[in-house]
Amino acid sequence: MKNEYLRSFTKNNRCNLLFSIVFTVLNTPLGIIGSWLLGQIIDAVTDGSFANLRRTGLYCVYFICALVLIDLFMYFFKSRFIKQAMISYKSLAYANISAKDIAVIKKETPGSYISLLTNDTNSIEELYLKNGFLLLHMILVFFETLAMMLFYSIPLALISVGLFLLPMLAGSAMGKGMQAREKQVSDSAEGFLNQFKELLNGFSTIKLFHAEERSADLFNAKNDQVEESRRSRYFWECLMSTVCQGLCGNVMQFGIFIIGAVFALHGSITAGTVLMFFNLSNYIIQPVSVVPQFLAGRKAALGLIEKLSAMTEKKRGRKRKSP
Repeated sequence: MKNEYLRSFTKNNRCNLLFSIVFTVLNTPLGIIGSWLLGQIIDAVTDGSFANLRRTGLYCVYFICALVLIDLFMYFFKSRFIKQAMISYKSLAYANISAKDIAVIKKETPGSYISLLTNDTNSIEELYLKNGFLLLHMILVFFETLAMMLFYSIPLALISVGLFLLPMLAGSAMGKGMQAREKQVSDSAEGFLNQFKELLNGFSTIKLFHAEERSADLFNAKNDQVEESRRSRYFWECLMSTVCQGLCGNVMQFGIFIIGAVFALHGSITAGTVLMFFNLSNYIIQPVSVVPQFLAGRKAALGLIEKLSAMTEKKRGRKRKSP
């Protein structure tokens, strides 16, 4: 049944998906072109060529216009796709829940369904749908950046690839922890909702036996558990960013800049090329550091979809054959 939920994302939504992908692909080289323009400006200044500077300035105007138009169309279709995908997903979930026997539904905890269609759908939207486009963008940018580097300087590009391994290894090692923490957030949120509903249903009993303090302790314990799981997930995200982008990323960037400066002093490349490599390194650091996190998030989102699939599939109501 999990495939049924995955197919619901594209139900009456293929056109929005197609244009979202098209404009995402068109958006990927913009950052690389921007880095190239910066390099051309520096080379024009060092050469003292006003003609090259004017021509590059005109290219910058065209570049900014193209960037704005492509971004507008990309976000327009992406927002339409995500809206329709979530409508179809939740509609299918409700249809499957309503198809279950009433006796089965009464035995189950309503808070579990509430969590699946609120907290979990928010995670699925962020980790599976939105990050899916970002994942495509990052992968394309990574290979386009490598191609640009190899075109301008193969030796410096190969050295850069060696330095790229630092954030890549760090991201891969820490990405697995993200999946476990995402599942922990989902489970704790479900438990919190279940207990909160039970406390509300038993409010008259709590008042009758003057158990307000005990009920508050139960509520606070679950609330603390939920917020602790969210704190752990947020801390891990920040730690991944610090290690991959802060520590390893800076080592890589300064390494490229210093080695590139040595090449420029020997006349192998120009100062503009060094600056271009320095800027392009950002388009390597980011994919290398966040792609493992995105992949772990997608796995976590698929786990949430499987969880909904299992709950709506088991003990479904069967239509009785007419005598």
